[in-house]
Amino acid sequence: MSIINETHTQPLTKDEAYKMINLLIPFLNDPQNKREIDESQKQYFITTQEPEVWRKHPKLPLEISSWGRVYRLAFIDAANCIREGKILNLSDNKKGHIAINFKRDGKPNKRLNVRKLIEETF
Repeated sequence: MSIINETHTQPLTKDEAYKMINLLIPFLNDPQNKREIDESQKQYFITTQEPEVWRKHPKLPLEISSWGRVYRLAFIDAANCIREGKILNLSDNKKGHIAINFKRDGKPNKRLNVRKLIEETF
């Protein structure tokens, strides 16, 4: 009579492993109330007395803040690397427009205007 170790499980198939990873990806995103404000980026924020509200962009895998902050959600890139969610750095161009650089799946950087992202999201 043999004793089976209850902690031993069958190895996952490749499809099962990808499904499990995709279920866990959202846990790599910082909760909205825990996203710290970077002092160097404060100069770009919209000045308001209202509380900060986050909303998911309708087309892009980004969350936009009513204060003008942008959060890139966690994802698996084209090289199967897991990328954690993070606040994107804001910068201005020569015309004074505030924008972010957004790169996804090895495609070239896109420079997105934060004001336009806010209009599309809210």
